[in-house]
Amino acid sequence: MTDLAEKIQSDHIQDLTNALFLINGLHSKLSQESQLIATSVGQVNLAAKEFKDYLEILKRQAEKIQTTLQNESKIMGKMIAQEVSIHIAESASSELNKALSKLQMTSAAIELDLSNSSSNVRFFSRFTVILILLSTFLGGLIGGGMVHYLFPPINEQMGIRLHAGAMLSKAWPNLSQKERERIASLS
Repeated sequence: MTDLAEKIQSDHIQDLTNALFLINGLHSKLSQESQLIATSVGQVNLAAKEFKDYLEILKRQAEKIQTTLQNESKIMGKMIAQEVSIHIAESASSELNKALSKLQMTSAAIELDLSNSSSNVRFFSRFTVILILLSTFLGGLIGGGMVHYLFPPINEQMGIRLHAGAMLSKAWPNLSQKERERIASLS
């Protein structure tokens, strides 16, 4: 058994030795990786600082460009506004003159038409208007009398039937086909 114990013990030592070599290898790899990470962090910090510097330069130049553009756009806007207003004034005045001449011609034609129609309007004198109104009133009286005397009066039973018919007319679209046929067969 001693051979077996020695063999097991030597296997354990061999395993521990292998594990030690693996740990040493991992330690050296980790130290290399940490050096790479430290180098990368330094490069990132340098790049961030340069980026920040370039942003500051860009901000300063952007302010200059913005003020220059604002000044130039104001000047150009004033020049364009002057040219446009001159052009609009010229075209508007010519159009206004044309419209005024058309208006004068139209007003002259309207005055002529008014003088011609004023002689025709004399036809509708007070007597003619009164005659038309009286004939309309007389026609209304005759028509009302005819309706009153020619149509039979509505008694109580006829009123009930008219009311029932009105209620049936309102309910008819909501009834089913079977109910409609049943009501039709009753009449």
